[in-house]
Amino acid sequence: MLKSSEIAALRKLDAQMRKDLGPAEVSLDVIEFKDVLAAGGPAAQRGSSLRKSRANCHGSRARMTLTNRHPLVRIEPAEPNTLKIGSPGATLRFTVSPDAYYPVGISFLLLEGVAKPDDQARLGLLNFDQSQIRRLDHVLYVTDTFNDEIPYDRYKFSVIIQRARDGALGIIDPDIVHES
Repeated sequence: MLKSSEIAALRKLDAQMRKDLGPAEVSLDVIEFKDVLAAGGPAAQRGSSLRKSRANCHGSRARMTLTNRHPLVRIEPAEPNTLKIGSPGATLRFTVSPDAYYPVGISFLLLEGVAKPDDQARLGLLNFDQSQIRRLDHVLYVTDTFNDEIPYDRYKFSVIIQRARDGALGIIDPDIVHES
């Protein structure tokens, strides 16, 4: 359990990051929660093929919206589950709602771009520095450094969420596209 002074310090850091970095404010509104660890749940149903898992996503459903205009980040109506980010990248401030859900982590997987990616490229470690990810209450900060060698990459990202009443875990899994 965090001390009140630690919580106050995190809230101050959150306010400072919002002021200094000018993050893209991304809202993830949970519509349907699915426990990935439940017997017979989404984790047990996923096939080994990435293409099959993308076509038959069994994760939690959420509506993703930008709550403020940002010069480098957008969501197009034709692709409501895809964040499009321009060079040189941006800090993303994901807010999960309603209050019954908390973000607990995020992962990335390269879907298109590099022909034969190594682990660093495949897992998005070049563009999304895991040590810089910050979480506070319902907010998760991620900075996309846009270190691509080519002008286009598409990532699947998965925001891991936890339901407060029972600790169940769910996954929200939209895409990120790097545009030049």
